[in-house]
Amino acid sequence: MKQLSFLAIIHYGLLAISSTQAATTNAFASTTTSDQEIVTLNVSKVGMGTVSDTVTSSVSGSVFNGMLILCGTDCNESFSSTQQYANEFLIARPATNYAFIEWTNCPKPEGNKCYYSYNTGVSTTLSITANFGRIITIAKPTHGKVIGTSGGIDHGSINCSATETACSTTFRLSGFDYHPTGFSLKAVPDDGYQFLGWQGIANTDLLTDGDIESSTPIITAIFEPKYAVTVTKQGKGTVQGQTLENNAVNMGIMCGSDCNESYNKDTSLTLTATPDSGYIFKGWSGATCSGTGACTIKVTQPLNISALFESTTPTPTTTQPDPTKPFSASLSFAPLKQIYRPGDKLEVDLNAKLNAPTQFDRVDLWVVISAPHLLPKDYYLFMTPKPFEIFSTEPQALKFDLERLDQAVRVLTFDIIPGFGGQYTLFAAFVKSGKNPFTDGFLVLKSEIAIAEVIFTND
Repeated sequence: MKQLSFLAIIHYGLLAISSTQAATTNAFASTTTSDQEIVTLNVSKVGMGTVSDTVTSSVSGSVFNGMLILCGTDCNESFSSTQQYANEFLIARPATNYAFIEWTNCPKPEGNKCYYSYNTGVSTTLSITANFGRIITIAKPTHGKVIGTSGGIDHGSINCSATETACSTTFRLSGFDYHPTGFSLKAVPDDGYQFLGWQGIANTDLLTDGDIESSTPIITAIFEPKYAVTVTKQGKGTVQGQTLENNAVNMGIMCGSDCNESYNKDTSLTLTATPDSGYIFKGWSGATCSGTGACTIKVTQPLNISALFESTTPTPTTTQPDPTKPFSASLSFAPLKQIYRPGDKLEVDLNAKLNAPTQFDRVDLWVVISAPHLLPKDYYLFMTPKPFEIFSTEPQALKFDLERLDQAVRVLTFDIIPGFGGQYTLFAAFVKSGKNPFTDGFLVLKSEIAIAEVIFTND
């Protein structure tokens, strides 16, 4: 009874000895005496959890049920093999957010229990490992998805979104003998959204093994809407948008044709305005853009920006004709230099006065250029209303159905370049609306013909 009482007192201290014969032990070694052998039990863990054992000991005919190992804190014990033990097993209990996976070097594993035994009279060392894995759960995203190859015990795939349900796995930690490599999670935003980062972990869109092993049990991918930038134009010109990402210039808005783009939050966007021929850029309005230079803005919300282009050709002021006055029309060219050299700018204005009191008096404006050194005999250049085809050899009017004018009208702006030297004669006239003076005769002329002459040099 003295032996049993002594064993009962210390079994939670995890040391069992026999009072019939003292033994000196080491947790990592075996000591042999003439009549007893020492059993050493080493328990280790990977991951978070506890391992305890349950033994049934028979000492001098008495039976004791107790616990020698509590790993957590005490993972190594030695005891005499002369004691009679039965039903020896370890049991693994995972911590919160962990799961038990398997035993390593367990003689007889059964789920989270590991049964072991000793050979009486033979010194024995048992080293058994309990493997716990992290339970990783992806918070179900609403504006994107999380995908990746899982390092879970099933080696499955993560595919987690508002409609997909593969959002959890048990992750093998790096202490495992066959810890998988290449486990990664990737965040993929829906159209119109951007990925901002993993909550409390990293801002890169890809999480690797090390990030996941040290992460919180619930991994959250944060998605946010992209912001629309809309450009509107007045007049003729192009607005181009550029962003700089990873030291590379990326094109975005090209308005012209593409005047609306969506950008990630905090994107730095530079807008540049280029006027068409015959126009100048007058400035920006909206957002923080102003002036006439390039505008750089930080996209933190939806933005609307306007670009104003203004024609360098004065627009004829057309008002209602005065029905109390008779039809009248006159044209004259504003004074021009006699000689223009390469690099000069030719600007041609017409002083126009017109009153067409009825719809039957309406007129078209024709502007014709004679260049006999460039064109065959009886060929002329006709100014057209088309912005990308200023001149044509086909007879046509520049402006149509005019009723009233009383101002200077800019009809031509031209930069002189080498190779076009020679004498040019300009003609302008009002012609009865819809008529062609070259086929219908000069009776359709409704004004005198204005004439101006200039000379271009090649040097």
